[in-house]
Amino acid sequence: KSGGPGDNGGRVTCHSFDLVSENPLVHACNMAAVPLEAQTCDVAVFCLALMGNDYPLFLREASRVLKPGGTCWIAEVRSRFSQVKGGDGAGSDFVKCMARHLGCELRSHDNANKMFVTYVFEMPLEKTPEPASDEAFVAKWPKLSSCMYKKR
Repeated sequence: KSGGPGDNGGRVTCHSFDLVSENPLVHACNMAAVPLEAQTCDVAVFCLALMGNDYPLFLREASRVLKPGGTCWIAEVRSRFSQVKGGDGAGSDFVKCMARHLGCELRSHDNANKMFVTYVFEMPLEKTPEPASDEAFVAKWPKLSSCMYKKR
């Protein structure tokens, strides 16, 4: 939509981050500490991006930069959730952690594809950061399985 507060003429600003980048449009950084101000983004997209054991820190960082009511969209390989209680389902421990530790509400879930699962979460309108060290925060979340990338 255009014409409302903060309207930039219908243009969308997209920030792209990765640990390593050779592309000038992709900022190299740790996903747990992106160079954006708090509550400045409407949407955060994680597409095959929850790769580290510290992936909960990436999600906590998304919570920091997302505006209240913002959207966190996650697409991952289904097998990564094979060791998570509830698997890649809408009632899994992963989804419960998104609610419990980030205050997110699951808005959409799709695991109909045999390879990928998608989750769409809405951020709370009022955020209360969970006071925990990085290590303690990560320990509360389920471990995701690693996956082998192979040519198909």
